[in-house]
Amino acid sequence: MALNDPRTIPYKFRVFEYEHIAWLVDLSEHQFPCTATPHVYCEPLYYLDDDGRCEDVMPDAGLFTLDHMHALVLHELDWLDPGWTTAETDETDAWDVAREEANANHLI
Repeated sequence: MALNDPRTIPYKFRVFEYEHIAWLVDLSEHQFPCTATPHVYCEPLYYLDDDGRCEDVMPDAGLFTLDHMHALVLHELDWLDPGWTTAETDETDAWDVAREEANANHLI
């Protein structure tokens, strides 16, 4: 597979808790930022507790190591239509639908 080849594997979205925040991750796509250690891109969704934080201020999206992900409890997006997770789905559309589904169903 070359750098800009079309995607060939389906998306594998999951939701997990880290530092009292629910995060969205696609475990099917690994990145290697100047290292041989695989990383995955994660986006914060919502705070899980109300301890006086300003909910308008969320941490930035970022990369987590794949080893770190194995130590966390990952929740599948059971209600997500499989048609949105196929390899042919545009990346922006797939993430938008997964984000909307995760926010609507509050899996954690």
